[in-house]
Amino acid sequence: MDTNMPVRNLCRYLIVATVAAASVAAGSLAPATATPVTGIDGGAVVVVAGKGHTLDFYSQVINESPWSREQVAGKGTTYGTPAVAAVGNLITVAAQGPDHTLSFYWEPGYRQGWHHERVAGRGTTYSSPSLTQVGQSAVIAAAGAGGSIVFYWQALGTTTWHREQVAGRRSVSGAPSIAQVGQSAVIAATSPGKAVDFYWQAIGSRAWNPERVARRGTTGFAPAVTQVGNASAIVVTTTAHAISYYWQTIGTSPWHLERVAGKNTALSAPSVSVVGTSAAIAALGSPKRNIHFYWQASGSSRWNAEQVGTRGSTVGPPDVSEVVAVGQTAVILGSAPHQAIDFYWQATSASRWHCERVVGPGARC
Repeated sequence: MDTNMPVRNLCRYLIVATVAAASVAAGSLAPATATPVTGIDGGAVVVVAGKGHTLDFYSQVINESPWSREQVAGKGTTYGTPAVAAVGNLITVAAQGPDHTLSFYWEPGYRQGWHHERVAGRGTTYSSPSLTQVGQSAVIAAAGAGGSIVFYWQALGTTTWHREQVAGRRSVSGAPSIAQVGQSAVIAATSPGKAVDFYWQAIGSRAWNPERVARRGTTGFAPAVTQVGNASAIVVTTTAHAISYYWQTIGTSPWHLERVAGKNTALSAPSVSVVGTSAAIAALGSPKRNIHFYWQASGSSRWNAEQVGTRGSTVGPPDVSEVVAVGQTAVILGSAPHQAIDFYWQATSASRWHCERVVGPGARC
């Protein structure tokens, strides 16, 4: 991956996480693949696992239709949930490939051509990957064979991928989540016993340090991790379908718990981001099956709730909604009926949510 290539329209990078959409593989509504979203240069970019297990990329300047499409990789290349992030001066994508392989794709700018690298071979990857930049490296976390947690990194400007084992067999159920917090790479994971675990590694170090955030039986969903202010923040949907928010000030050991939403309110794994100066969370909500959005202003302990979309506007299995920041705008993706993907956005100074259709029948949500 050569980060010294010329770049067009890549000036500002935002936070990324994963969102699921209805599967378009084989024309059926089978277990969902996913649609990650991030922001680049004031616009939004979305990666979709498409028909025939292709990998498709959509981009748009906020509030300026239409969406532009590029194909990243052809049929039979993409399984599970792809992830997208801005790394150095590049747009990058990680995806689980056929036979449990792991692939990495990069492009120096919009419509400048996608390049492929094999990160790990057959039988190595058993979850959707999580992708971000930590320090001066592209990093990926995924579940490995036997429920292990594996970390891959590549220094900017080089082409070699390095592998590290974060945790051994029977350590993770589902996909881990990775972020940079302070001067460390951090990973959050759900254990097979439904506990919430946290692993951190100081930049430049090789040691991974484990911590137990929440006891066994806490969650059956994948967690989401990011930095909020001067703290690590982890969000989970509990076994009672409530949403819990755990935070730990950088450099300290106690984890603190806040209840974001009560029992029987969440039907999916949540996502978390920072929008403006607020922490923001999105998840598929009950009973209306639309997206629930929660935000907490910096310095406050109060969580504020909003509903996004109408009754039944969001469908699909867990991991159905994703919130990120694009400039001063909150954006959320959701899987809609008829194998569609809808994009919601709200300026940080406003209360109204706007909806656009990215993929699927019809031009409107």
